[in-house]
Amino acid sequence: MKRYPGMRKLYYQMGGKSELAEAKAAELRESYASITPDFSVNGHPAFILYCDALADKLRRIERVCRTLDALDRELPVVAKQQFIRRAVIEEIQQTNETENVHSTRKEISDSLEAIHRGMRGQRFDGMIRKYLLLLSKPDVALDSCQDVRRLYDEFILDEVVKEKPDNAPDGLYFRRGSVSVRNAHDIEIHQGVYPEAAINEAMEHALAFLNDADCDPLIRIAAFHFMFAYIHPFYDGNGRMSRFISSARLIENDVPLLAALRLSYVIKNRRNEYYALFKDADDRHNYGDMTLFVTGFLDFVLEACTQVAEYLRDKQASIGHYLDILDRQPLSPEARKALFVLVQVSVCDSESLNITAISRESGISIYQVKNHLSEIEPLCVVAVKSRSKLYRADLDALERRAE
Repeated sequence: MKRYPGMRKLYYQMGGKSELAEAKAAELRESYASITPDFSVNGHPAFILYCDALADKLRRIERVCRTLDALDRELPVVAKQQFIRRAVIEEIQQTNETENVHSTRKEISDSLEAIHRGMRGQRFDGMIRKYLLLLSKPDVALDSCQDVRRLYDEFILDEVVKEKPDNAPDGLYFRRGSVSVRNAHDIEIHQGVYPEAAINEAMEHALAFLNDADCDPLIRIAAFHFMFAYIHPFYDGNGRMSRFISSARLIENDVPLLAALRLSYVIKNRRNEYYALFKDADDRHNYGDMTLFVTGFLDFVLEACTQVAEYLRDKQASIGHYLDILDRQPLSPEARKALFVLVQVSVCDSESLNITAISRESGISIYQVKNHLSEIEPLCVVAVKSRSKLYRADLDALERRAE
């Protein structure tokens, strides 16, 4: 497959002659294979060339999504719930770390538990609630600048203000002041759109493209991700916002939930590549060409899907293995149901369950769980927390039983 080099490389191949590069960019932009959002990058009309690499990414994502759907249908219910819980926690942690915001799995998990109990989370309450909403595949309305600001306020404003009060938006919807994006070495890598009237106009154009049903949704999501970062509408929280919007729109467009929730993990692990893609697309010698950014972003989506498919295959095989061992043990039906729940918890590396949770997940009464503890406990790792016993399946003990 012949790789499209992008306009920045073509510019240098043309000896840095602007008139030749401008003519080439115009030729590509006006070709039948180009997608042309009504958006400008450094004064150049944006375009996305539907090249072979881009088409290949879309085909491969579609294939692996079909595989993921099949794996998802075969997963036991408890395992699926535990995978989702873990994915939400990791997504929030990774999207924070990408922006150098420290957070631990424990504090996110504790806030998640508080929200489930009808209380306010200690940290990241808004972020967690928004990610939990994604589980029901809602339509995240993004039709106007007002919608973007409303999402920002609900999703991340509290955390931004806690981190630095001066970073609260001070304009009608966005920021009134200018902003400079700097890397870890304090070198400026981008200046956001300015003033706010220009931010509003650029955001309206970006949202129009995001909602343009005539273009492939994955291309729109990838392009909007760049546009949002380019506009940089807020003083802080732009990266977390854009990754959430990307995950939400991927889910709305049938990318499996677990894969969409893996996006921040992949971006964090490939952060240098991600920034290089943005820098290339933002370069004034790139003439508005977003092709390589869109293709690269879709490669992150593909990797997220592929990683989740491999993970689910592995966990599904492990669950099946231990279920087979359970089936060969002299256990009552109630004890087997309870232990199967705990096997799924252990295989998914999730937190231990108390008797109430075992009852809820297995569908048997608390009385029945307690009545069969003599069968359950020899095959469990038991801990005590706040005078309550917590249980996990002892996978090593199960293996010894199999032998």
